[in-house]
Amino acid sequence: MPAQFPRLRSQRLNGENTRYQNQGDFRCAGEENCHVVELKDGHQFDTKKASAERRAIHSFIERNAQYLQYRISAHFCCFNQDSREAIVTGFKNKITQDEAMTGREFCALLEIDYDEIVSDRQSEQPTNVRFFLRELTRIDQVKAILRELLSNGHG
Repeated sequence: MPAQFPRLRSQRLNGENTRYQNQGDFRCAGEENCHVVELKDGHQFDTKKASAERRAIHSFIERNAQYLQYRISAHFCCFNQDSREAIVTGFKNKITQDEAMTGREFCALLEIDYDEIVSDRQSEQPTNVRFFLRELTRIDQVKAILRELLSNGHG
């Protein structure tokens, strides 16, 4: 595990908990450090969203730092990206290299196997695609467009 991420306990945060809005997806705390992590699948954001993401997580830290006994740091984890540089670029340079976190680093922080998670996600893709398409076809307008496309030879 990287030295910057010592053994930690982690807490998955419930996105529906409005008492702690803009809190990040995970808080991970060790003996001296607390990492507030916003977890993303992708890494490409428009400038306005990138700025808002950074502002939100730092606002949460500023509001709560006085109540925590830890040195607090913000991280933006783009799970499927292996390069901190690419993450910073995807965030339109609104975050720093230190704030960027790869999926592999995130898994090391939580002491879980990154490769196993990726493998599990890949094996679940066919089921997820089928579920997604089934849900889309419940929307009458989407169903009509799909029928039109399929009848015109676009499928």
